[in-house]
Amino acid sequence: MNGHTPRAEPDPRPPHRRPDPGPGSGATPEDAVTAVRRGDDDAASPPRLTDPLRHPQHAGEGTRAQRAWTLLLSTLVVPGSAQLVAGRRATGRAALKADVVVWAALALALVSLLLWRTPLIWFLTNSLTSLLLIAVLLGLALGWAFLFFDTLRLIRPGLLAQRTRRAVAAATVALMLVTSGGLAYSAYLLSVTRGAVSDVFGGGLPFRPADGRYNILLMGTDSGEDRSGRRPDSMTVLSVDADSGRTVTISLPRNLQNAPFPEDSPLAEVYPEGFDCGDECILNASTPTSRTTTPSCTRTPRTPAPRP
Repeated sequence: MNGHTPRAEPDPRPPHRRPDPGPGSGATPEDAVTAVRRGDDDAASPPRLTDPLRHPQHAGEGTRAQRAWTLLLSTLVVPGSAQLVAGRRATGRAALKADVVVWAALALALVSLLLWRTPLIWFLTNSLTSLLLIAVLLGLALGWAFLFFDTLRLIRPGLLAQRTRRAVAAATVALMLVTSGGLAYSAYLLSVTRGAVSDVFGGGLPFRPADGRYNILLMGTDSGEDRSGRRPDSMTVLSVDADSGRTVTISLPRNLQNAPFPEDSPLAEVYPEGFDCGDECILNASTPTSRTTTPSCTRTPRTPAPRP
């Protein structure tokens, strides 16, 4: 209060300095501060995932539809490839290994079919190997169906447009019926064939080969209300090579005349020059004629020769 004005004390804090943009940059200090803040914000935000195969949620509608059809067709052509490119590498690798084994087996079967059919026929008709093949076909059918289901999950139908979603779902079901259904039906046919072969040849052939060949007569019969008795209709001889299994098919016409009879046949005594007694003595009339002419033809068949 002595008339003197009090002096302001100096601020002990250092003066605030803005970042130096550096020589020749042409930017103001305010621009530098804004750039630093923007860099901090970008570092804090998560990176944007732009791969449409693995992250379709960031892709457009057209890209999602194209991705869905690509994955679906990949599963049809190369099972497991969709899983491999979409991120499920373990499942994809396992499926691709199975693809390689299947294609190798098909190539081997094709070579055997063209060059040497005996091993292939044996493999398909043997009771143990055919059962193994049935199990493999069923396993492949289930595996392919699983891959289609998994591919549909990877497609993520909820991200697709309604029309595309319905088309993809219908195509998936149709492809499953063609692929897995076809394999399952092939296993069924092989099982039926295996049962038929087992019923016919399960106990082995009851006779030995003659001159290295098995000769088997297949006969179809025909009868009607206006005719008496039952007559042979179609007659075919299968001549099978005992070593290679190659078969020759010989068709016998039912109106064949002068058919010879073997020497040990009772009909050989009645018709020593063959079945020749006019127009009625044709091949398909030999069975009913033999029953009326030579009753001994109805005797018990001879005991088959023992197998070696």
